[in-house]
Amino acid sequence: MSQAQIRVFGSDKCKHCAKIIEFMNTIGWEHEYIDALADESQEICDKYDIDKLPHIQFLNEDGSIHSECVGVEELATKMNEVVKEISEQLGLNETK
Repeated sequence: MSQAQIRVFGSDKCKHCAKIIEFMNTIGWEHEYIDALADESQEICDKYDIDKLPHIQFLNEDGSIHSECVGVEELATKMNEVVKEISEQLGLNETK
């Protein structure tokens, strides 16, 4: 079984966290969810300096962090950048 390439630190009490998880489930993105407020998660949260939720880490194949988004605004910006890059690669932005 492959390791999840996305790690999401959130909280069951965070409405934005729930929406992000719902979105990832809807489009089938495999991810690891960590409840940042749970006592058993404090060690990993301390390791990565998690202090704002949601906090999303995109991982390399070896498990190292490729990039991170903290908060919904930063995530939305990053997702827009990715969509734009993919659209350009596919030639979807070209005018005819």
